[in-house]
Amino acid sequence: MEESAQQLLNSLYARIGVNESQMRRFAREVTPYLILDGHRTGIQKVGTQGYKEGALFSLKFASILKEFGFTKVVYMIHTTRNRKTPERMKLIFDAIRNVFPVFMDLANEEDIRLIYHGKDIYTTYELAEEILQAEWATQHNAGIEVHYLTNYSEEWAINNPQELYRIPTINVAVRFTKGHISGAYVPHRMERAPFVYVQNASILSRWSDIQLHALAIILMRSFIENSGFIGSKMYKEEERELIMHRREEELYEENIDATDITKHGFKKKAVIFTPYGPVKILF
Repeated sequence: MEESAQQLLNSLYARIGVNESQMRRFAREVTPYLILDGHRTGIQKVGTQGYKEGALFSLKFASILKEFGFTKVVYMIHTTRNRKTPERMKLIFDAIRNVFPVFMDLANEEDIRLIYHGKDIYTTYELAEEILQAEWATQHNAGIEVHYLTNYSEEWAINNPQELYRIPTINVAVRFTKGHISGAYVPHRMERAPFVYVQNASILSRWSDIQLHALAIILMRSFIENSGFIGSKMYKEEERELIMHRREEELYEENIDATDITKHGFKKKAVIFTPYGPVKILF
């Protein structure tokens, strides 16, 4: 007999180290920020397909976050410095225009409100027409807010504080395929956000639903592990000694393998960080 969806979730909770009550309790106050990537190198078919799947990945994951009770999520589409590779920009624009009808149908079907942030996005930006249409058509959707950063730069953010503060406060930052957030930092909105590395590309066809549920639980563990430790932590003596022992002497590292639960041909790897050291999760 196949396991039910709830049984699979319970197994993931136990394996990853988050319980369901924590997930439900904190979901409304956590806004993840996902820097999507790998759309040229994470798929066999070169061209627009990877970027189309990246767009659909963002909506699918948003719908799963909504199931858990999350109310907001932020995604990076592209930065202004990506314009140094015009052939890449053309692929992005062509892909978004091509997938736009399906994208809009899915957003409305899942009750997703679409909100965009970035330089000149309502005027001279190449996708201004699509952005205006997307925001207008989903303005009354109330399931979850999906915020997209596009044509974004840190300089734009600093010089446009009124626009910057429309972006939700970010509680956990995720980067696919790369171990940095250079160029994608959001000043004043992610000062207490821990970093999560996902080795694999944000290509929807290479992710199963249960893997996306696992990713949401992983992000919650990152948030919980680092709550209270960023920026203003005061250590009790026994806590300080425990951290020093595990981190400095034991060289703490935790390895979790949940692939027997997710059972997908394309395995995934994420790395989160705790006060003691890294946690590597296969799923």
